[in-house]
Amino acid sequence: MEKCVTRIVSYNILAGGYDLRENGARRVHQLFKIIHSTQPDVVGLVEATNPQITQKPLVIEELAERLGLQLVMGGDATDRNDFQSALLTRLPVVRTKIHSGPGLVTHPLLEVCVEEADGQHLTIFVAHLSAAFN
Repeated sequence: MEKCVTRIVSYNILAGGYDLRENGARRVHQLFKIIHSTQPDVVGLVEATNPQITQKPLVIEELAERLGLQLVMGGDATDRNDFQSALLTRLPVVRTKIHSGPGLVTHPLLEVCVEEADGQHLTIFVAHLSAAFN
């Protein structure tokens, strides 16, 4: 029996995929090229949305469509400074859960269980960790 290998990529796409130095220009093409080149099965993304930009489709939505991957969003943004996490996958999603509240992480933790090609379940956590060391 051939061993199943699931390719997982983690990426902070920065400010929801918008270039804030270029008046909010969308970076879909650049992000697509980078992510597509890795041929991932699963992509964990932090800063997948920019809470100050709500124009549809969002960069993350367009990116998922161009890559042909299913989009799973983290918890809803609760304020103007709250970037969401997301997961893109070509594997079937079994379940999702969003963990929020006080603890080790300051942003909601996205948990997604997918089914690999061999039928095994793989649980992935997407966490946006803080760089503040206070």
